[in-house]
Amino acid sequence: MMGFNIYSKITMAINIIHEPQRINPANNLNTWVAESNSNNLVYYYVEVEDFYTGKRITRKKIYPKPNTPNNRIQFNIGDALKEASESVLVTNNNVINVTKAPAYRLYIKEIFKHPLSNGWGTHGGSSELVGTHNPFFYFDSQINVIDFVGYDSNTYNVNSDPEKKAKFLTNDQTVKRITTTQKEYLKIFNIDKIATKLLIQLYDTDGDWLESVTIGIPEVAGVDYPCLNINVTPSVILNHPSISSDTKAIAGQYKITLLNPTDVEVSESKLFIMYEGNCSNKETNILYKNHLGGFDSVKFLNRIETINVSKTYLNIETAKGITYSTDGKYLNNKEVINADVTSSYIAYSDWLDDYESKQIKELIMSPKVYAVVGNLLVEVNVENKTYKVNQRHVNAGKKNMLELQFTTPFSIDKLEEIISLSDIPLNNNPDPDYYLTVGGDFVVDIYGRYITLKY
Repeated sequence: MMGFNIYSKITMAINIIHEPQRINPANNLNTWVAESNSNNLVYYYVEVEDFYTGKRITRKKIYPKPNTPNNRIQFNIGDALKEASESVLVTNNNVINVTKAPAYRLYIKEIFKHPLSNGWGTHGGSSELVGTHNPFFYFDSQINVIDFVGYDSNTYNVNSDPEKKAKFLTNDQTVKRITTTQKEYLKIFNIDKIATKLLIQLYDTDGDWLESVTIGIPEVAGVDYPCLNINVTPSVILNHPSISSDTKAIAGQYKITLLNPTDVEVSESKLFIMYEGNCSNKETNILYKNHLGGFDSVKFLNRIETINVSKTYLNIETAKGITYSTDGKYLNNKEVINADVTSSYIAYSDWLDDYESKQIKELIMSPKVYAVVGNLLVEVNVENKTYKVNQRHVNAGKKNMLELQFTTPFSIDKLEEIISLSDIPLNNNPDPDYYLTVGGDFVVDIYGRYITLKY
């Protein structure tokens, strides 16, 4: 019997019955169904790891239910992917930024007891990489149940099907009116690197064509499965060196489309119509994460600030309740030892059509909302608890409006004032005990002065 391995007589194989889409929203069902032909299987180990780093995302021990044919199991890894996923807003002034699409691998290990020795064993001693796609991709999104029925991996991924142009991760309509100072961003997957160029078509205010330019999508080392982050902010688009100064001077509209190497359109097109805002309306550009994992923007008007102060006092012992100092000032018997200050705001949307009235619900529900202050983003907390989704046919033909309520940890009005002040040179890196880094090259010191770092 020398050389006989009691485990070698057990033949096992994992069969995948169902798997998620190749690119699947993390917050929807990411369901796997697997089975094994072993009569001695006790349970499975399921392990999900990050494709790029190998870091474990989750690990599960799953027992098949008694009398289940072929030890079939069903499990959903959506909760784990939800924790691992995060929508990142890339805000630099490049028109195109290429980042890695979040990806994972899934392994299954069979754990069994040998019928003769009653000893524990594993199939092959290691986990088996499973699935028809490796890696699988996910993104920080939760698509509603109805839309998810018709979803497939190429909905938001550039593909080679001429009848299925990829969509951007936005809820904005195909045509959007924006102010010349508004921030706008688009995101789309380019997993198979089919899109190689970005086409920008520019028009005057009457819609007459002026110029078309293409910008190559950069190849980034180490990024095999790209996600494209496109900055379609008017100032970024119009200041691109490929656009002539004559066009820049009179452009009123621009259209964005992705192209493949043979100049075939492989994405939907987005048209932006620019107009000058009204400074007297005190406009506030709000960016928020939508349910697809992209970021949309809304313009609000007439922002009003309220300061909320919470003070902590220390009672001071005084003689007969009255104390005065040597310079003759009468003193209180309480001393302020701490004051927490927050700023709250009310701002008003422009008139909303029926589509916009429904779309803006996402702003109220969004977990990530930013107010744009100059070139900085300030994260805010939206305080609206209710919102009436009026439609014109039930609102006497009138358009809807949202009164947005939000709070910030500091005054964005004060930050705007600081940004408008002259720069004060600083010749070395700031001491973190005395300076708070706000963003980019900018810092604010404890005296509220605006400073530009000099390297």
